[in-house]
Amino acid sequence: MHQKEDNFGQITARVEALLVAARGRLKTSFLASALKLDQEDMEFALAELENNMNAEGRGVRLNHNSQGWRIEIKPEFQEEVAKVFPERSPRPLSDQALET
Repeated sequence: MHQKEDNFGQITARVEALLVAARGRLKTSFLASALKLDQEDMEFALAELENNMNAEGRGVRLNHNSQGWRIEIKPEFQEEVAKVFPERSPRPLSDQALET
């Protein structure tokens, strides 16, 4: 079952820290193993973090796809960030990437 509610704030903060430090997407199973959580608790923590990060008033969001999880800039702020940090501008996907 889920760990105590008061511990989930700490757990979601730890998940957030790992995602910020990552150089790419992280799988749910990797995060669960790294934080010594069972799959159900990890999914609960990710859902909580996703709800918090995707809320209005935040500049970033938690994104998930088949490759895993990552924290990314919300689309409405990407142009502004690209002006300040042009090296962080999204690059077009290669033909090979589009095929996968």
